[in-house]
Amino acid sequence: ETIRLDQNNVKAHYNIGIQYGKIGDFLSAIDEFKKVVSLKPDYPEAHYNLAISYLGLNMPDIGAAKLHLNTAERLGYKIDYALLEHLKKLELDEDKR
Repeated sequence: ETIRLDQNNVKAHYNIGIQYGKIGDFLSAIDEFKKVVSLKPDYPEAHYNLAISYLGLNMPDIGAAKLHLNTAERLGYKIDYALLEHLKKLELDEDKR
């Protein structure tokens, strides 16, 4: 309802993205988080969750995930070390293909 009334509601798009991520619908989550960062580019949590969503895809988009993780970190979000290690492993696996 809120989105229908206000397409620029950052909080609503963010919360919908979170819910899509929770049910594993990462493509829909990506769509919502992209709307959030287009409306509010300095929202570190949205960049972080966008990165996580890119990594959740069947064929992870490692480049997009790195871009948004780096942006989230630059904006002050503390990135978990285990996630960075996971990303490095995915990059190595991708290089082997």
